[in-house]
Amino acid sequence: MISTLPTDCLNKIFEFLEEDKATLHSCLLVSRLWCRISVEILWRNIWNFKWFNLAQIIRTLIACLPKESKDFLINNGITSIPISKPSLFNYASFCKVLSIPYLLINYCPYFHILTANSKNYLITQEILKMFMNQISSLKQMDICFDIDHYAYYNEFYTTYNFLNFINFPGANDCLKNLSELICCSYIDSEFFLQLSKICHNINSLVIKFEETVSVGINDLIFCQNNLKSISFSFNEGIFNRFRDDILNCFKTLTKHSNTLKKLFLFGISLPPIFINITFSNLRILKLTSVEDVDILIKFLVNNGKNLENINLMIHCDNKNSLDLAIAEYCPNLKSLIHKN
Repeated sequence: MISTLPTDCLNKIFEFLEEDKATLHSCLLVSRLWCRISVEILWRNIWNFKWFNLAQIIRTLIACLPKESKDFLINNGITSIPISKPSLFNYASFCKVLSIPYLLINYCPYFHILTANSKNYLITQEILKMFMNQISSLKQMDICFDIDHYAYYNEFYTTYNFLNFINFPGANDCLKNLSELICCSYIDSEFFLQLSKICHNINSLVIKFEETVSVGINDLIFCQNNLKSISFSFNEGIFNRFRDDILNCFKTLTKHSNTLKKLFLFGISLPPIFINITFSNLRILKLTSVEDVDILIKFLVNNGKNLENINLMIHCDNKNSLDLAIAEYCPNLKSLIHKN
């Protein structure tokens, strides 16, 4: 009886299992229909290594490459390309999440990246071409290398412009509905400028700031139509003051004062310029470096009435006055966490 359920009904049922990977895996062998629906959901985010083996992912993606790409790689001396029958599914088309760091930085023996080996670069490029061409609508993209791999990023980017995937055929359609982006401040400014021409529907933006801050970040922030969540993360010890380039990023957020619902600031104080800005729909506020309670209180005067969740790490005195201000200006608060 279950196997005869309409496909759209099965799809809705399986959607509830998106986070239950073990159950989805158990559905793979029930029938071809169940397998297809399960695979489509499982492959939305293949960068969760609790359930996926990176070497197997890369092998599968290489097997899914179009004939032209395989021929190109073979002609360039890459003889390990599998020449097997077509895959059961077009796995790449199911992907909704793309992680450039995970694709480039891994430690499995099958696929070494970030070396002087241009063959690895060619494989990466062909996989990215396939993604841009076959993913109809990418939802989430991570292009942020953590600080441990910053040197590798600089070295590899200087040798190979691996961010040129934004110019590949199909990239505009693939990226135009991107809703979540994780990036680093040092990414080449030209990439941000190109991305800002394509992506106008990002709802959630996470930026990890390092010493270098590309001017193109401001364009990317400004051009969004419905930005709901912003997270600025600053490397401890680098920013002990509000530099002009950092202030410009904060000023750009004023354009989204009516749509922003979540504001997360890690490793930096609340900027004084926010005192006079009203974020009319702000619901969640998280600050890990509260160094001036007076600035925060003034911010709450304008922005506390709709806040439902506040999470603070306080590095100063006057905690009592802050508690009184929260009680007065945050009538809809449901959760409050503050630590010293």
